[in-house]
Amino acid sequence: MSVRPVMSPGLSRLALLCVLLCGNGLLSGCVTQPLPRYQISLENQTALASLPPAVRYSTSSVNAPLQAEASVRSYSAMTPERGWSGFLQDGLTKELTSAQHYADASDRNIEVTVQTLKLRDGVADLQARFVVRKSGVTTYDKVLAVQTQWSSSFLGVLAVQDAVSQFGAVFQQLQRKFFADPDFIRQS
Repeated sequence: MSVRPVMSPGLSRLALLCVLLCGNGLLSGCVTQPLPRYQISLENQTALASLPPAVRYSTSSVNAPLQAEASVRSYSAMTPERGWSGFLQDGLTKELTSAQHYADASDRNIEVTVQTLKLRDGVADLQARFVVRKSGVTTYDKVLAVQTQWSSSFLGVLAVQDAVSQFGAVFQQLQRKFFADPDFIRQS
């Protein structure tokens, strides 16, 4: 004959709450990790298709002091090895290469400088300066900014996954704004 322990409903709820809180405590310790690699965007490739086929650009970046906040709950995005401007430049190079508009030795250069970066629970803001030079002469110089918002989950693990996904998307969105800018297209 087996004996089953009897637990009052109030005690079982308390036990469940303790398990959830302890599990959350174990899973929500501060985590700092690098972002996933930049992913090429179909929308950016479509925008780049409007450039003349023979136009090629090289890319560069300037790591200037910036206002950066990149954390959601217990997650902090690790600053990339080459800085946030380098991360944006790498994405720009990938987009241009994929669209066959990149040449390392081109006389046309796109220089990027990230000025503001904020990743918070449900919101990401990114602002950068884009300077295009042809044979050393500036043909385009603008500061562009984007913001993206998403619903944030109550569960920390899901909120962090959403934030990491949206963080990459805000870099794509900023580049899309640049590629679609009539002034950039005109100077090409």
